[in-house]
Amino acid sequence: MKKDEFDKKFERLWKENPEVQDPKLKESSWEVFSTKAFPQTAKRIEKRRWQWAAAAVITAMLAIGSLLVYQNSNFIQQEAFELVENTTLQVKRVQLSDGSIIELDPNSKLKYAKNFEENRTIILKGTAFFQVEKDKSHPFTVQCDRTTTTVLGTSFTIGQQGKQRISVRLYEGSVRMDIADTLENWVLEPGDEFIYDNKQVSIKTFERFMDFENANLKDIVTYIESNYHYEFILPEKLLQQSLTLRINKKERFENVVQIIAKIYNLEPEIDQELKTVKFHL
Repeated sequence: MKKDEFDKKFERLWKENPEVQDPKLKESSWEVFSTKAFPQTAKRIEKRRWQWAAAAVITAMLAIGSLLVYQNSNFIQQEAFELVENTTLQVKRVQLSDGSIIELDPNSKLKYAKNFEENRTIILKGTAFFQVEKDKSHPFTVQCDRTTTTVLGTSFTIGQQGKQRISVRLYEGSVRMDIADTLENWVLEPGDEFIYDNKQVSIKTFERFMDFENANLKDIVTYIESNYHYEFILPEKLLQQSLTLRINKKERFENVVQIIAKIYNLEPEIDQELKTVKFHL
């Protein structure tokens, strides 16, 4: 995508307003588009009159530029950092200081600077889902091998399969994809999957919703429990009632709880230690 086309598309996505949907409608969903064009800055270098001075300035600039690139790609070595590894067989939930949430898959790890609110850059090895809090002044960046995903506020999954293949699935918002040593950018919209495989790029769509058509509440609860790893305890008489519902596969857990509670006029009680949600009439 050319630069001017990229800027216009990213600006259009940022200006779009999210639709407010009634959770009781047939196709209930919760979509929040959070994107903004990334401002670009340019530095102007004053020309020098004398040839020797110009050469000195260029030499200095090259040195400084190399240093900045080195520091950016190796910020973990330059700063105090946090290392998170998931050596278990279950998804590990991590909440960052800015409120962003990461669900780290087994055998995956990530690291980030301790001053994360100022430097929102993460280095990922493996697979993880990200629910990013919006911060206009500090874009959220995830580096995974040769790919860089840059966002302001959104939800997406990054998966690394071996050394050759990386995929990014976008559920909400918009992200910009960059690849090392290339000048081209790619902008993803919800439902897009970006695939970088053996130095080749492709983009395809995927199904980001789970639809239930006149399904028993019991079947919906079974799906929610397997997806979020919480036990739902509801009045027995409700479990056989039919419901038509659309759920974003990566919707926030708290939102899923609230929509079930509102539909049946229940009061939820979440126990974080026992991993249970009890609904009271």
